Amino acid sequence: MEKGLKTKSKVNKKFKVEEIVSTMTEEYTLHETVFRTFLKDPSMGPSKMAGYLEANYNSVKAVFSKLYDEGLLDREGRGKYTPNVPQILLYLMDRIENLERGGG
Repeated sequence: MEKGLKTKSKVNKKFKVEEIVSTMTEEYTLHETVFRTFLKDPSMGPSKMAGYLEANYNSVKAVFSKLYDEGLLDREGRGKYTPNVPQILLYLMDRIENLERGGG
């Protein structure tokens, strides 16, 4: 295991915490990690997500807010979000088109 890599042995219903935490430190930003983790378990709000990822609550809350502003999440109430599937699909289609044109 690499130096500075946080791991846990807890297992969630759908995925291991160790996989998410190592993913956050090696491959993805907090923004990407929160979004990917949320899509795997949409019951997680900012508070539960922060605890799960062992991340700063205010940082995670800011990511949820940004994902909402980007249209990728809908806010159902205080701390309760749902994926905005149509917007996520449009976002992915735009990214694919951009990649096919040779963009980054």
